[in-house]
Amino acid sequence: MGPRGFLQNEKQVSEFLTALKGRKGIPLKFVYLEDGAKNWDAMIENRHYGLGRLENDLLRSALPRIFGVVGNRRYNIIDIGPGNGKKARTILTYVRTKTKLAYYIGLDISQEMLNMALRNLRLYRCHGVAMSSVIIDFEQGNFSQVTRKLRQENYPRNLFFLLGNTIGNPFDKDRVLTNIRESMTISDYLVIGLELADLSNTTRILQHYQQPVVISFILFCLRSVGIKPSDGKIEVRFNKLKSQIEMRFRFTRSVHLEYEGEVFKYSKGDRVLLLISYKSDRVKMEGLLERTGFRMRGFYTNPDNSYGLILCQPKRY
Repeated sequence: MGPRGFLQNEKQVSEFLTALKGRKGIPLKFVYLEDGAKNWDAMIENRHYGLGRLENDLLRSALPRIFGVVGNRRYNIIDIGPGNGKKARTILTYVRTKTKLAYYIGLDISQEMLNMALRNLRLYRCHGVAMSSVIIDFEQGNFSQVTRKLRQENYPRNLFFLLGNTIGNPFDKDRVLTNIRESMTISDYLVIGLELADLSNTTRILQHYQQPVVISFILFCLRSVGIKPSDGKIEVRFNKLKSQIEMRFRFTRSVHLEYEGEVFKYSKGDRVLLLISYKSDRVKMEGLLERTGFRMRGFYTNPDNSYGLILCQPKRY
């Protein structure tokens, strides 16, 4: 049986079903596929959510300091998980005032997300910047074939952006950073955006994830396989030991369903993990970067230290 519904190919079907059946969890990356992209955009643009605007404001203020380190050279701007393109607009607007020329490429698992980002960037009139996109699952492996082609056909240096707290969402953060590291040369740079941990005030962090627009976004995968929101309830907690938000769907009644030849039976009280969102601080991030072959070159925060941007560079072997 071929792939069905929102999943794009047999590999995604297998990964999704193995995680759901074998580990009682769904990788967050699948929530961005097809109509999930629209749900994400509705969430990020909701005035009560705020994290997207928070990061974009920080990005706008930090870019002069970031380019003070990386230099005002011509770069291929590689946007890993470009969202709706608003932060890319901020980056490209600044880059064009300094270097005049740049090449922009968006990378994402979701064609719908890429279409939205490039459509918006063209509407924002980022003239003079050539743009393209490639579907990439950066959790699966390196994408050096893409980055090498960029160096050959455009500019010799790549400037990567991994924004939107994307580094906090995969189950294996080390693997993701290693995949990115293996796609870089030592003259490249990476900027990471992440929500910072304040363990003395986890209530503020939890509030972002308890909003109805966030819950609607997170439920996309369950709805797509036939599980109704009325079959259970969302539970949100902060795991202080792992320094991460965890969102689970707890069934309030028994549910049996079949999807892609697999039978799922859930009893009242069973839970499915829908989201983890890791919250770090400078010390923890330095350790993560060290393990995965990076060195930190800059650390920039907003005034209340709730959000950070990290500039890093690959280390020599």
